[in-house]
Amino acid sequence: MRVCALPVAFIATLLSGPALALNVDANVPNSSASANSIEEEFRLLLLRDRFDKPKIERDVWLDFTRKVEADSSVAPTILAQSYKNLAVAYFYTQELDKGWQNIESAYAVVNANGLEDAAYIYDLESYASLISTDLKDAERAKLYANKAIARVARVFGEESGKMALALNALAYSGFKLGDRAEAMAIMCRAAELGRRTLPATDRLRHINSINCGVHMHYMDDPRAGDVLDEAAVAALQALPPDHALVGYALNASGAVLYRNGRYADAERIFRRQMEIETGLHGRNSASVYEPLSMLTAALTLQGKFDEAYTLQREVVNIADIMTGVADFREKGQSRVFLATLMDRTGHSKDSLPVYDRAIEEFKKTLEPGEQSIARAEIARAWHIYQYGDPAAAVAAAQAPIASLIKSLPDSHQDRLKDELRYAAMLSSAGQKAEALQWAKSASARLEKQMFNLTAARPEMVSLSEVMKVGFGLFAKIAVESGAKEDAVRAAQLALISELAQANADMAVRAAAQNDEVSALLVKLKTKRQDANALRAKIIAAVTKNDGEANHLTAALTDLQNEIDEIDDEISGRFPDYVSLSRPSPLPLAELQAQLTDQQVVIFPLELSNEILTIAVSRDAVTWGSAKGSPRETAALIKRIRMSIDDARAGLSDGTASFDRDAAHQLFKRVLPETLYQRLANKKELLFPASGLLASISPALLVTSGGQGNETPWLVRDKSIAIFSGFISQPTEKSDLPSVRFAGFGNPALSQKYQGSLQIASLFRGGEVNIESIANLPSLPSSKEELNRLSAVFGNDNSILITGSDLTETSAKSFDFSSFSVVAFATHGLTSGEIDGLSEPALVLTPPATASTLDDGLLTASEISRLSIPVDWVILSACNSSGGLDASAPTYSGLAKAFRLAGTRSLLLSHWPVRDDAAAILSVETVKNAKNGMTRAEALRQAQLKLMADPAVSGAAHPAVWAPFILIGD
Repeated sequence: MRVCALPVAFIATLLSGPALALNVDANVPNSSASANSIEEEFRLLLLRDRFDKPKIERDVWLDFTRKVEADSSVAPTILAQSYKNLAVAYFYTQELDKGWQNIESAYAVVNANGLEDAAYIYDLESYASLISTDLKDAERAKLYANKAIARVARVFGEESGKMALALNALAYSGFKLGDRAEAMAIMCRAAELGRRTLPATDRLRHINSINCGVHMHYMDDPRAGDVLDEAAVAALQALPPDHALVGYALNASGAVLYRNGRYADAERIFRRQMEIETGLHGRNSASVYEPLSMLTAALTLQGKFDEAYTLQREVVNIADIMTGVADFREKGQSRVFLATLMDRTGHSKDSLPVYDRAIEEFKKTLEPGEQSIARAEIARAWHIYQYGDPAAAVAAAQAPIASLIKSLPDSHQDRLKDELRYAAMLSSAGQKAEALQWAKSASARLEKQMFNLTAARPEMVSLSEVMKVGFGLFAKIAVESGAKEDAVRAAQLALISELAQANADMAVRAAAQNDEVSALLVKLKTKRQDANALRAKIIAAVTKNDGEANHLTAALTDLQNEIDEIDDEISGRFPDYVSLSRPSPLPLAELQAQLTDQQVVIFPLELSNEILTIAVSRDAVTWGSAKGSPRETAALIKRIRMSIDDARAGLSDGTASFDRDAAHQLFKRVLPETLYQRLANKKELLFPASGLLASISPALLVTSGGQGNETPWLVRDKSIAIFSGFISQPTEKSDLPSVRFAGFGNPALSQKYQGSLQIASLFRGGEVNIESIANLPSLPSSKEELNRLSAVFGNDNSILITGSDLTETSAKSFDFSSFSVVAFATHGLTSGEIDGLSEPALVLTPPATASTLDDGLLTASEISRLSIPVDWVILSACNSSGGLDASAPTYSGLAKAFRLAGTRSLLLSHWPVRDDAAAILSVETVKNAKNGMTRAEALRQAQLKLMADPAVSGAAHPAVWAPFILIGD
């Protein structure tokens, strides 16, 4: 199963050898006119750059070699090099036996003519090693690699760029034949040497750099993400967009996105790589195998199981026709993942033979005890656990788990995940004490690894899926053993969100008493936001292949260097910076102390075949579970979202309906009957800002079946809020009676067009189109909404900035420090759906001419740089809960931006809010809170009032009353 690390295919393709080395002996003797002609042809061939067409390259060198063989007047050194280059060409077409035959032919010519000291011999030795590796002759592979290294050191020097090829060969054999820790050190040495000695356009330099990151990833080195990212950026910066190695760079870039949970962005990158590789090599080539297999993994982790299953069957077919390629694991690896997808897509009754075939394929090519065999056997045991007998699963997993422990470091994600799986099997088989011991050990190491991985990029909280899976399993084992403290800690870690990092950022700034450190923290935040924006633009440029990636990646390299320097300076001045900047779970007692008697925290954990929900109140921890696969749960959520989308289009003619059954089935999974009954005396439910309910409001879940006139929405029983992660010292709230209000809205836009929002033409050539911004429909009711909000607080305590006064400049220069409640009532734009916009934004009054300081849009990154330390921000705008971009997690966009700006609570929306409904919901919520209700209860009462209002068309439909969600209280 590949949900926790890069598939072996990724490693195999990137480690498929270095670039074709073009070496020629400058002192080739001339003996005839014919020889002169062949020598000139030889020199021209060596100047070719046809590495991207391996079959063409093979045919060219085959024709030339035959010509040289037929002409006895040609110098032996040309014949030797022809055999060598033909062998290299066969290596890249994976015709390995033919490749080795030509290596032997080259050596025969070399030895017969005293050419042992020719300059190109190190190249011959390097490829002799590479081909021997793929032929599984470990002893011969290392022999020739070491010969090449010794020769380069003797002839060219230890620091010669030619050493990069010889080291590549040694690392290649080490990785594929088992000694991976040493292979990583060698490959990274080759990469460092290449960066110092090879030209920026040299393909070997980029291959070695990317391979260094791949090795590090495989060994779970926490620096792997940065190394891969830097290598990909360097390659994209140096190479033209149609260069063959751009596929390698894309793969590394996609791997970083995949590693950090950005699966939709990774999907885009892998699809682009497939286009490139298909164009170069054909759909059924080994080069397509790798991005296609990575694509299926990215699709799976987005819940697109059916498409992933279809594509994975194609991956298996390609693996079966590949010959002599790469890592000797494709046939087995592809089948393991196919079997797991069969389990996820309703084909589990047929998957066991696929697991068995995968294990057979591994055993044909790998030595006993190799970790790939062990992982496949554990995957098979996991299938038995899920669909059969837990005791039989334990028996099947005992030997492979022992083998895995011997072959992988104790912090390796693959090992940690499988240890936790084994613990789950033990627990279900009744061996609970032993299961808890296994789970505690693995979870402690997983948590340490998690924080190590975020050390270099603390703004990236969405980590490998193994985190969610692993901590979810630990939570299950802990509740089954009655270990409540462990269960709650695991639940917090499994559901850690993007907003948790914003909380940590706030804690850091609160703890930094030194003004100079505070200034550096602000500067660091700004630079990181710039870097994230650049990464989004690079992804767009790469997938469009518009040639813009080169200069963007150069800018990103410079920016990342600045970030590293600032980060180092802060760490030196502020010793607690690193520990404070990492989000971490609270001990159970401390979490409970922050709850009121009416509150209960809900942790819904999605496991492989069930949803486990842990509920924590001030005085108890309880839990319940319901059967259901992630695929089935995703289908229910999709039905609900489609019901909302359909209703938004159909409410005007009265045809809208709602999928109550899907909302009820989802309710029963998240809050099973026995668990919900135990929460009867609690009034407020707090849900996490991540997980399966992140894209909808829990308020619209239906608590009972039937088709009565009054739908039993969950909000009828409970108030709902979203928690962003608990912190040790909650920020003090302002005293409500002295609250001051600032309202921003009703920008000066078109008075002529009042139809639906037209956003397709907002950008031209990637720049904001001021004319299109100005032609967006005006929002006259937003002025009335702000006036009513102002009246709640009293005019003396309020300020409104509207119309032509509401500009980006005025918003950025506004002093929020003396205000407690702020509202933005305007158009909200989502990223990923608008060409040219890489992040969410609020629409303000556009200037006459766009500039870098004012283009009429207040983006998420610009908001995050401001200081908005208020109790409550109300975003009465479209889809303000959405992610930073189309692929990012919910709440990572405007919500995270305002948290980074210092805002403590937010009211925002999951989908576009109708103008009349927004005015009622926002005003009633604020009025209720001003009168003493908790904010969650204030929103609840506003929603109940709206859904019962006969004067508002379609108000009873959740498309109208349920878009808003409260974060914090």
